[in-house]
Amino acid sequence: MSARARGPGDTPVGWLAALVVLLSLPAQGAIQVLCHPEGAPRNPTQIVRVNDTEYRILAGGEPDETYFSLPVARVELMCRNEGARSQALTLHLDLSGLGTRTNATDSPWAAMPKRDYLFVQRPGEDWAQLRGRINGWICSVAFSIPPSDTKLGLSPWYT
Repeated sequence: MSARARGPGDTPVGWLAALVVLLSLPAQGAIQVLCHPEGAPRNPTQIVRVNDTEYRILAGGEPDETYFSLPVARVELMCRNEGARSQALTLHLDLSGLGTRTNATDSPWAAMPKRDYLFVQRPGEDWAQLRGRINGWICSVAFSIPPSDTKLGLSPWYT
């Protein structure tokens, strides 16, 4: 029986750490969802990659903004497709303000059942409204992203 050298990846913790690193790297040609410098959310940790074509966006207001009860009203992101052709993308927009919002259904003008949309501006095109589906505080929308950068928001950007 021969002994072999053990490396840091030989332990369950080492394998798990390596897997986490690999899963956090975008695949070549994968879509990236990025913070916009003037947009929201500004914290890149609020953009959670589920897989190459699916992201969860943890939308939140400005720091120390805890007095609102309605769903988050501002999201501006950039979706980047470095591939050679259009790719499918699914976004799950969590509009609970990182769990601080309390009024998902009681407001006639801003309650979650009416927040089943987002706007996209693909390269060289006007803004378009896309419909999704609501589940609690989350609006999920599936659509295609052409090569290059596509703007995304809860409303068309004004800057």
